Amino acid sequence: MEDDGVMETAGLLLALLGEGQSLVEMFGGGGPDFAELFDRLEKEIADVFHQDLADQAVIIASSFAQKSSDWIRVNYRNAVDAGESKDQLWALLNDSSDGPGLGDLSAQAGIMEGWARDKPDAIAQQTASLALMIHGLIVTLYRERALQAPDSATHDAEAANMRQYAQLGFDRVHPLFSSFRDARFGSISPAWIGDRSGDTWVVYDYWPNDPPKNIRRSTALFCTSEGQHDSPVPDIETQIKQARASYLRLLRSGTDADREALGEALSSPVSAFVGGAIDGADSSPTGEDLIANYLPGFQATGKWLSSAPVALQNLRKIAGLIDYEVAYQGAARGSLCTAGRDPPNDWMLGVMNGTAPGVAGTLDGGYFIAFQDSDGLLRHAGSGGNGPDRLPVAAGTGPAVSALGDGGMGAWYQHPLGILEGVALLPQPGGSLGPDGFMMMAGTSPAAALLSNGDVAVAIHGPDGHLWTGTQFPLPTVCGMRAGSSPAIAGLPDGSFVVALALVTDGTLVTFDGNEPRVWAAKVADGTSPAIAASRDGGYSIAFQSPEGLLNFAVPDGTVTSTDRSMMAGTSPSLAALAVGGYQVAFQDSKGHLATMGDSNPVPDGLAVHPGASPGLGARLPVG
Repeated sequence: MEDDGVMETAGLLLALLGEGQSLVEMFGGGGPDFAELFDRLEKEIADVFHQDLADQAVIIASSFAQKSSDWIRVNYRNAVDAGESKDQLWALLNDSSDGPGLGDLSAQAGIMEGWARDKPDAIAQQTASLALMIHGLIVTLYRERALQAPDSATHDAEAANMRQYAQLGFDRVHPLFSSFRDARFGSISPAWIGDRSGDTWVVYDYWPNDPPKNIRRSTALFCTSEGQHDSPVPDIETQIKQARASYLRLLRSGTDADREALGEALSSPVSAFVGGAIDGADSSPTGEDLIANYLPGFQATGKWLSSAPVALQNLRKIAGLIDYEVAYQGAARGSLCTAGRDPPNDWMLGVMNGTAPGVAGTLDGGYFIAFQDSDGLLRHAGSGGNGPDRLPVAAGTGPAVSALGDGGMGAWYQHPLGILEGVALLPQPGGSLGPDGFMMMAGTSPAAALLSNGDVAVAIHGPDGHLWTGTQFPLPTVCGMRAGSSPAIAGLPDGSFVVALALVTDGTLVTFDGNEPRVWAAKVADGTSPAIAASRDGGYSIAFQSPEGLLNFAVPDGTVTSTDRSMMAGTSPSLAALAVGGYQVAFQDSKGHLATMGDSNPVPDGLAVHPGASPGLGARLPVG
């Protein structure tokens, strides 16, 4: 446990709980030491926020967590080791004079969260890790009470308490974490060009604040210019963007490997780590000063941001909730069916064979579906109801769905004349969205994604057999696509996008971000297409069926992982980034059933999918 941070320990505690581990097993071998965790919490706060942890409310909350941890590791474990009966253990769990203090823990968690809401600058805002530990203890203790309950009614009541407190913990901590994550990544500028000394490229990060160095609100992370070098430097823009991408990777992961990679990027003469444009600074610190002062903090931030979603996801799993909705063509009637947060439902609306629905979450926590019905017309459905749109769709194709910048929902589809059409469907049907009129390869479907600037980027298999992509005017690319395959697209937080496709020659997986195509060491099964989704921290994941018929995943660092999950031949997976963090994938398995896997709970087993049909999946916003 020495190398773990506080947030990692919170995630581990909740993961073990979700796997059914007993309280004694989880705290076996000494268990989490909250005194040690509090010491590390102080270091995390200093590294991430450049601020000492001295708030009395946080110290008190930590002491209650320490008391509960000691009681579990000593009193309760000794009772179990002594062979006390179930009744005796139940009595021990209910001993208010010497018990774990569930009421005190709940009260302290509430005080911390109230401070965070009422005083955004208070240090409680910065201790979501400790709040998660406290909620993890509360949920863990309720689970143990359910296990030791004297009768079935008490067991059911304590299990319900466990689920409700897991949901309560998530509802309280998730907004704090989301606020921090958005602020952290939102403070980083894109690569910027100026004209002060030739072509100058600068990446700013407005987050670091180190009063001793007098670095206030605008620190230049990487800065270079042609005028700084004796000879021309090739492709300055590419190198500075690569340095920025390396920096973002470290902030997403906190791994030693990404820290080393950033160090190498910063050692480049082009990717200088500097302190330029510092407001009110007497002098600019050197690159060595900034590396020494900030690189540990950057790594601590990455660990914090990568591990917090694990704990939050486990709270949601324990609460028994699902953060997505799947739409698919059912096997029984060939009609639209859904499963996910809402109970499985057959909508009794016919779906055209060989097509896949598009699904996306809505701002109110619901979901929206567009599909080609059995009459060959566009139709929409979802948590807000359903209705016909009476727009003809090309045979063998399905629509793409995306949220719109104004909060509505839109669909893009191939018209029977072979052209791309975009139409707004919520809050009211009607109104062309564009881009319209671009020719598409017959039998293929478009992809669409909302960008951070409010535009929607689309990707299509063009009439020339190549990927076409863009916003208002999709342009052809050098990426040739395999016959019959369709692209997938995801918008990244910095306003850019990335497309996944199967290469024309042999189905090799390729991604395209508007610059150079990236060729992956993986192949997509014939007759299928990849899926891609991007998270709010700038990462993304790709899901696809391999030539061996297995579900595979690929991530930006180049890692390709093959699972043991077999897919139905000729079908494609659907992938979504969850609002909580992580991803969820839906696919038709080799037995013809709907299957899901990822960072949320799965749908019920045994839901039969129409032969050859591929499902659509959309993430839903968490609601209490």
